[in-house]
Amino acid sequence: MTPNATVAADMQAEALIAEIERQAGLQRQQMLDVAARECDDIRQRARVKARRQMQRAVDDLRRTEAQRTQQLRAELETAARRQASMRQHELLAAAWPRLIDAILHRWHDATARGHWMDQQMALARARLPSRAWV
Repeated sequence: MTPNATVAADMQAEALIAEIERQAGLQRQQMLDVAARECDDIRQRARVKARRQMQRAVDDLRRTEAQRTQQLRAELETAARRQASMRQHELLAAAWPRLIDAILHRWHDATARGHWMDQQMALARARLPSRAWV
C-alpha cells in the first residue's frame, strides 16, 4: 500500500469512527430523552397516586374524628342527663318528707280537705264520660 492510500484509508477510518460516534451520541441522547419522559410519567403517576392516597387518609381521619366527636358529645349529653337526674332525685328526696307533712297538715284541716275533694271531683267529671255508670 502506498503512503497516499494509507493516509486515505486512515482518513476514511477516522470519518467512519466519527460517524459512528455521532450516531451513537444521537442514539444515546434519544434513549436519555425517552428515559427522561418515562421518568416524568412515572413521577406524575406517583404524585397522582400519592395525592389520592393522602386524600383517602385525610377523609378517613375526618370521618374518624367526626365519629369520635359525635361519640364524645353523646357521652357528655348522657353524663349531663345523669347528673340532672341525680340532682332531681336529691331535690325530691329532700322535699319528700316536707311534702308528706304538708299533705298530712292539709288533710287534717277539714276546709282544705273539702276544697281538695271538690277539685278532684271536678277533675274526675271533666275526664270521665258523662253517660250513666252501672
